[in-house]
Amino acid sequence: MSEPNESQRNIEALRPVYEAWGRGDWAVGPEVYGPRMTWGWSDEFPEIHGTYSDPAVASDRLRRWLSPWEHWRVEAEEYVTIQNRVVVLARYHGRGKGSGAEVNVTGAHVWVMRDGEAESLMVYSDRDKALVAAGLPPG
Repeated sequence: MSEPNESQRNIEALRPVYEAWGRGDWAVGPEVYGPRMTWGWSDEFPEIHGTYSDPAVASDRLRRWLSPWEHWRVEAEEYVTIQNRVVVLARYHGRGKGSGAEVNVTGAHVWVMRDGEAESLMVYSDRDKALVAAGLPPG
């Protein structure tokens, strides 16, 4: 059996994160985060956009984003790699608190990986913006 390449190792490192996020479990992930991990949200998320290196600030932003949702989860639909980046084409599912409004939309995450650890994560609602940011052509 051949040794997996770096792209495949990076995808395999991220799979457990998306398995948990697909259930709405947001506590999973730190085991893949590198020591100087940065988290970011594109300007498509005006209330939380920016890049943060302090995990407490990033967690606060995530809690702020999740607060209006009774349930929010993210499913990975496809993993696309280029060099040390993994673009996860994702589907977001949510139900609003109080309103019960259902959301089922697409988006993407751009991860920069090094030796199986995440150096950064940027969240996008527009898949084409994420692909271009990673150095790939739009979908």
